[in-house]
Amino acid sequence: MNMSGWLYLIRNRDLYKIGITKNFEKRMRQLKPDNVVAKLYSRDFLKLERELHNRYKRFRIPQTEYFRLEDYHLNEIIQRISKLDFPLIFITEIFIKSLLFTIIFFFLYYYFYLYLLMR
Repeated sequence: MNMSGWLYLIRNRDLYKIGITKNFEKRMRQLKPDNVVAKLYSRDFLKLERELHNRYKRFRIPQTEYFRLEDYHLNEIIQRISKLDFPLIFITEIFIKSLLFTIIFFFLYYYFYLYLLMR
């Protein structure tokens, strides 16, 4: 069972909505935001939404998921999300470097092992 989903921050006029959904495109068609400020696909989308709602609860419009946020709040949220959003290219790069290191290590180990046998 896939428990991943989208966390999003959108703007409608001067209000911002911090929300979650399983189907991002469908939800955006429903809400018709002026701007998608940030979004993240994650297994922790429920936890992240709670975290952000808690952090900015003083700025929340009662009984809604809409907030009156300032630019520095938006920057904080974007930074928080970007720390979690590792592009696949970085993960692939780390994997390839680790693999190369392992291959070189075993090659050198084998080389020195043969060298010692030849002595």
